[in-house]
Amino acid sequence: RSPATKAVKLGVGYSDDATAFVNGRPVFAGRNGFDSRYPGFASFVDARYEEAWVTLREGENQIMLAVTDDQRFGWGLAARFNPEEGIEL
Repeated sequence: RSPATKAVKLGVGYSDDATAFVNGRPVFAGRNGFDSRYPGFASFVDARYEEAWVTLREGENQIMLAVTDDQRFGWGLAARFNPEEGIEL
C-alpha cells in the first residue's frame, strides 16, 4: 500500500535468478548464482546490493518476486523499500 502514486527504489537480493513484477509488469531481472559474475563468486542474498526504480500507484499494489535455483546450493530472496517512503507491506 502506497500513500500516493510515486517512484520508489525497490531493493532486491536473490540467488540464483530473480524477476520482480509490480502490478503485473516486470521491473527487474537479474542473475546472482554461484560463479555467475566471476569465477568463485558466492552469491549473497542482501536487498541492499541491487535496486530498481518502480512506480507504485496510490493504494494497493501487487508485488511478485519470482526466484529460480539452477544449482544444488539452494536459493534465497529478500526485498525492501526505504522505510521513509511510507510503504505498508
